[in-house]
Amino acid sequence: MVVYTDAEIEEFINERKILPDNYYDVLINQLKIRGAHKRSELTIAGVNQNTYYIDVRQSTHNVRNFSVILRVENRITTGSFILRRYNGDNHWHTNALEGEDIHDFHIHLATERYQAASRKPEGYAVVTNSYSDIVTALESMITDCGFIRPSDNRERLI
Repeated sequence: MVVYTDAEIEEFINERKILPDNYYDVLINQLKIRGAHKRSELTIAGVNQNTYYIDVRQSTHNVRNFSVILRVENRITTGSFILRRYNGDNHWHTNALEGEDIHDFHIHLATERYQAASRKPEGYAVVTNSYSDIVTALESMITDCGFIRPSDNRERLI
C-alpha cells in the first residue's frame, strides 16, 4: 500500500520549515544518553501546517554510527513517516529492490516504489560525500530539505 506518492514526498521535502534559534543546541549540544546511544529530537512546524521532527542518534561507542532523521506527521496512518535518513558509514546497507550494497555515508530517501513493494518507505539509499560526521549530516539535511535557518529568517524580516 502506498501512503505517499513521490510527488507528495517531494512537497514535504520542499515545504519551508523555519528552525528555532536554539536548534543546534537542542540537536547537537544537548544530546541525552539513552542506552548505547545519545539522542535528541526537535519538532518544527512547516509553513503549510505540517509537523516535522528531526531526530538525531549517535552511538556512544562509535561516532560514525549515527542517523539524522527527518519525519513528517503522517495524516493517513498513526505515527509519523520518515522522509530522509542521513546515516554514517559504520554499516552495510542494501537497496533490496536493486540488489545494491552500500558501505559509505548514505542518505535514505522515502519512495513510492519501496512503499508499493511493502518495504520500508525510506529503504532506498544513495551514497553521499556531502557530510562526514553527525554535525555536517545535520547541515546537509538542513540544506537539502527546505529548512530556513534563524539567521536566514531574520534577514527576510528586515
